[in-house]
Amino acid sequence: MLDRIYLFVLIFVLPMPAMALGQDSGDSLFTLYAKNSMGAQSGDCYGDYLVLVTKQESKFGLYNLKQKKLCNVHRHEAKTEMRGKSDVYHANNSTFGIQGFQESTPFPLFYVSNRVNNKGRGVLDVFRLVPMKSDEAKDYDSLSVQQVQTIYFPEATDENALGSPWTVIDREKNCMYTYSRNNRRKALNKGLCRISKFRIPSVDEGREVFLNDKDILDSYEVDFKAPFSQGACIHKGKLYIAQGVSPKKYLWLRVIDLEQRKLVRTYDLKEARFPSEPEGCYIFNNHLMLSTAGKRIFMINIPIE
Repeated sequence: MLDRIYLFVLIFVLPMPAMALGQDSGDSLFTLYAKNSMGAQSGDCYGDYLVLVTKQESKFGLYNLKQKKLCNVHRHEAKTEMRGKSDVYHANNSTFGIQGFQESTPFPLFYVSNRVNNKGRGVLDVFRLVPMKSDEAKDYDSLSVQQVQTIYFPEATDENALGSPWTVIDREKNCMYTYSRNNRRKALNKGLCRISKFRIPSVDEGREVFLNDKDILDSYEVDFKAPFSQGACIHKGKLYIAQGVSPKKYLWLRVIDLEQRKLVRTYDLKEARFPSEPEGCYIFNNHLMLSTAGKRIFMINIPIE
């Protein structure tokens, strides 16, 4: 009898590191929110509006999430720098900040993460976005995009293990975090996710800001492999990271507690039959959302504290 009670406690009390909600469980991990989105490498929302960014920062799309309507696509001069066979300006993650470029600007500054350049530094481009309306328009029908700053992260080394850092802004704590893959070639922990914390440079610091290792406020590894990380967002001290490129191989949604500095939940998107490569990750109306390369937006049905 005691053995049965002990087994019951193990099953129902011990935490489950991975959850896969899908057709087999009777619950749906995700819901299709809209089909008429713009395919992009990343995106973030502010209020009712989502800004989507394509690779090479060649297009910025303004999308009304409430009306489920693409308002405007701004074509931007493509950045074509290459590192080997990879384009540096891949727009891996986009995130709104806190600072406004001017008081009259409807949106705060917009940060677009790119890969490590040929000098071994992760590149973060900062943009001023100004949506505009024509005289008879009911909604924004154009978007002005102006780059105001470039932030270069410390050169990736074996010591700082930054790898190629993607950036996400913590608007509640006024700081920014990078998430990347440990790049140490001979380390037993090669490939683990590396989280590093930085201050957010002001635009008053100049058009170019070069961070170094002294600017790393905190840095630690989290116990999961981090290949093909996609978009991410922060909400109430939790970092949400989408991972994977193909529903035929693997797709994950990771939840990291930034205060506890550890992974607290993993959702198996592949097992839940998520149909596309996730790209942008953001919070809208207290729901976690994923934009995809396949021009669809999904609502993720998990608790957001």
